[in-house]
Amino acid sequence: GRGDDRLRKRRKHALSVLPGAHAFRLLLPLSRIPPVKAKLERRGEAEQPDWRDNSRVMTLERYEFDPDLRQAATPPASWYLDPAVLKREKSAIFGSTWQLVGHTDQVREPGDYFTCTVSDEPLVVARGGDGVVRAFSNVCRHRAGPVARGGGNRKSLQCAYHGWTYGMDGALLTTPEFEGVACFEKKDVRLPPVRVDTWAAFVFVNLSPAGPGLREVLGDIPAQTNHLSFDHLRLYKKIDYEVQCNWKVYVDNYLDGYHIP
Repeated sequence: GRGDDRLRKRRKHALSVLPGAHAFRLLLPLSRIPPVKAKLERRGEAEQPDWRDNSRVMTLERYEFDPDLRQAATPPASWYLDPAVLKREKSAIFGSTWQLVGHTDQVREPGDYFTCTVSDEPLVVARGGDGVVRAFSNVCRHRAGPVARGGGNRKSLQCAYHGWTYGMDGALLTTPEFEGVACFEKKDVRLPPVRVDTWAAFVFVNLSPAGPGLREVLGDIPAQTNHLSFDHLRLYKKIDYEVQCNWKVYVDNYLDGYHIP
């Protein structure tokens, strides 16, 4: 059937760590085990590693993905265990690409806002009085307190620490008891903006000022979904699930051929 055909096109891979042998093995179909094009180096002494000690996890230097699924192999375990790899991913992936952060229903009216976090960067997404949706850092320019929490509708955003107040466009409005400070002009201070865009019923942000726009990234998805109606969609509720695993483990399982209907 259709499901069987899809399963045949995908290879099932499982990665196992063999501490006793100090090696990695890719468990693949017995018909063929493709070579893994990766170069690894070990940190520390050549003794058996403690896999609970992240400083001694094997570090991936090079890994080449084979687009032919018959030859494809899962990445080495260091991509899932090494904190240095995760740090690089936060910058190169989550900090440099368009990320879905909310629903247009959350910023439907002027003054609507919601908070979110992308690659450890706290953000505010708000619709200003001029009707424009903006996104900016949720960090006060004075002592780094948050200027907003949760979501709702406000005329301004205020840091609870010292009362610095910002407009819904991110501009600094008031600074209590700050008169007389030299080399300071309120008009020159604002919450750092980040790129924001919407498609259908969804809000996306991109921490990087460079790179392609959202429409370019989406490609032909808007055209392929043009027959669907998103205008009537409303946000019912939001539930956050914290999964105790590396994000790629979750994605690997989501994309597994066994889970295709």
